Amino acid sequence: MEEVISNISQKYFNSKPRSIEQILDKGKVNQVFKIQLDNEFYIFRFNEKAYLNSYKKEWYCINKVREIGIPTSDVCFVGVEGDYSFMILKYIEGVNGLDVPEEEHKNIYKTLGEYAKKFNSIEVDGFGRDVEDEEKGFYKDWNSFYKENIGPIFEDNILVEKNIVTKEQVEIIQNRLSEIESWNFTPKLCHGNLHISNTITSSDGSVHVIDWGNGVGYVAPHVDLADLIAWKDRKYLDDFLGGYGMSREEFNKIEHDINSLLIVQLLQVIKRFVGTEEESKNNFISNSIERIMKLV
Repeated sequence: MEEVISNISQKYFNSKPRSIEQILDKGKVNQVFKIQLDNEFYIFRFNEKAYLNSYKKEWYCINKVREIGIPTSDVCFVGVEGDYSFMILKYIEGVNGLDVPEEEHKNIYKTLGEYAKKFNSIEVDGFGRDVEDEEKGFYKDWNSFYKENIGPIFEDNILVEKNIVTKEQVEIIQNRLSEIESWNFTPKLCHGNLHISNTITSSDGSVHVIDWGNGVGYVAPHVDLADLIAWKDRKYLDDFLGGYGMSREEFNKIEHDINSLLIVQLLQVIKRFVGTEEESKNNFISNSIERIMKLV
């Protein structure tokens, strides 16, 4: 990897790395490195070649939120080198949210709510998580996504065959998901993973929201709230809502639809786990099915 980093540094910065430090504990998808070139520091992120469009999607999202003044990453280059796609960002000097004292978490989630209110107002051309390039943006639509991804969740019958769900449960879940098939909405920009780990608090106290790998054109604020509830507890929900400017009463009015998206998210993760090593590592699947049945 050092050779790849050196080649990229020469090609795009006309400089050799003065130091290369791999960051091992702040990301699960990419290989991440902190690189010093001359007197500047950068973040180099790497993945397989096929991941290039995801980096372009992040670039698109970052450009959009920077336009409205939200502190975030600053992309230098995106491209392919050898067997890898890469994204180069300017290094943000600060503290990752996971390393911030717990008593400061409430303020960070309030700030994330403030940011979400702003970028959820950005209308995007299409639906989904995929972009063609960093300028054109999202290009799919909700109806085709539903038919391709949500409708067929139970078609292969694998969840029933593995005794993960019963036929009766499938019917109940399908009836619930049929409610959202006819949704008609203007897609808005959503982060898709507004967790404290995707923040950096700089020395001046500014909270930067980073990692737009799950960025999506979707119904807002539903998808960001669904993600917040799905993988984290509700401990900071009121702080987030306060920053967003949404009352509990307003949240309660859309909670049914938020829970529908939460059901979709849980089912999609379950489908990815089934038949892999992840299936036997923990009881996530059974807990998720129990959770889904409470939501329907």
